[in-house]
Amino acid sequence: MYSCSLCGSTNPLHACKGRISSATPATDPVNPAHYHGDYVMRIIEDFGLDFLDGQVVKYMLRSGHKPGEPAGRDYEKALWYLQRKIENLKKSQPALDSASPEQFSTVQTKEGTA
Repeated sequence: MYSCSLCGSTNPLHACKGRISSATPATDPVNPAHYHGDYVMRIIEDFGLDFLDGQVVKYMLRSGHKPGEPAGRDYEKALWYLQRKIENLKKSQPALDSASPEQFSTVQTKEGTA
């Protein structure tokens, strides 16, 4: 379960008192309203994501929330970073090039196969 590292709230979209900026979300150039405070940044930090993974998560979570921008644009950005991540992994792990999609069709979870 999510817990804010600054205030302990379990609401992922809460307005944390520990915000980086004191400006209101509507006028804050660093943390505008579609950023949901520093929630996305805290997720990236809490999971220890690298730059490319962080960008994928950022654009997926913010999609459809930026005024005047279609959600599809953020999905395209996330896809670009994800494709770059996959290409980097293929370079460092050549076995990924020969893996078939069927190898990834089932996922092992604590509860069993999904």
